[in-house]
Amino acid sequence: TYKETMGIHFSNPETLHNKNYTFMYTHGEAIYSRTFFPSQDTPSLKVTLSAKILVDKPYTALFSGLLVSTKDVGDDKTQYYFEMDQPIPSYLVTFAAGKMVKKVIPNSRCEVYGEEESLKFANKSFEFCEKYLQFYEQYRKFFMKKMIFIITPDDFPFRGMENPYVTIISEAVLSHDRSYTSTISHEIAHFWSGNLVTNKIWRSFWLNEGITTYLERMC
Repeated sequence: TYKETMGIHFSNPETLHNKNYTFMYTHGEAIYSRTFFPSQDTPSLKVTLSAKILVDKPYTALFSGLLVSTKDVGDDKTQYYFEMDQPIPSYLVTFAAGKMVKKVIPNSRCEVYGEEESLKFANKSFEFCEKYLQFYEQYRKFFMKKMIFIITPDDFPFRGMENPYVTIISEAVLSHDRSYTSTISHEIAHFWSGNLVTNKIWRSFWLNEGITTYLERMC
């Protein structure tokens, strides 16, 4: 790929809590996946996939797949291996890296990654994560092993994005009083309307967002 590609974003250090490190993530929707890996950017085609990602220590890597293994490569790098066995469209293929920590939300299938300072409101903001999952499971059982979120700096242009195993939530969404918890519910709802049942062509994208917004408000 190339440095200025549309689908890959390196955060401005001024947006980071720890300015000694960098933070990057990708965004494929709607037709940007082609800018960081060969793909056909139509939602009608879904594929299973796997990925090996090599990063410098102490960075953590995330990908649109379940983490299978990690191993040290030399003294200064870590190799992550991920697998996605559920077919997904290319716009949901995402990877990210940063100096992150993991927070497991109590009594839930939800995990949250992000800069340590960005997670101070994570427990409160994601308090109802499991309740949201259970509400949507009345339609069909959740088809992923767990719900993994990544908290991105405020330079992400949207409030969230429903990538499997690396669902993006902008840091601006987190708060001490769950003011924007509807965004978290919305991104979870996308795993049923969007990730599981997907609009066939981009002209029908309103179905994806429209049904998801309906489900979110029902929840």
